[in-house]
Amino acid sequence: MTTKENTPEKIDLEAAVAAFKQEFVKEGSIVLDAWAHGEFIKVYVDYLNFDETEIPEKMKDVPAPGEYKGHPTVLTLFPRE
Repeated sequence: MTTKENTPEKIDLEAAVAAFKQEFVKEGSIVLDAWAHGEFIKVYVDYLNFDETEIPEKMKDVPAPGEYKGHPTVLTLFPRE
């Protein structure tokens, strides 16, 4: 059973993208950018500038692929195709 206390609040997609950027797009982050794409938040991730042993640590708190503020997230790898 889902209760209001443990159900994340879904917010407007553009507001969710802005919040995602504020939380995850920072100097030294593996996340380079995020944007709305249809109903999804696309997360642009830079795997090329990190050693493969660093990637799990850098990605552990990033909800992609997954869900953020009620919106599904998908990964887009650097370089953008």
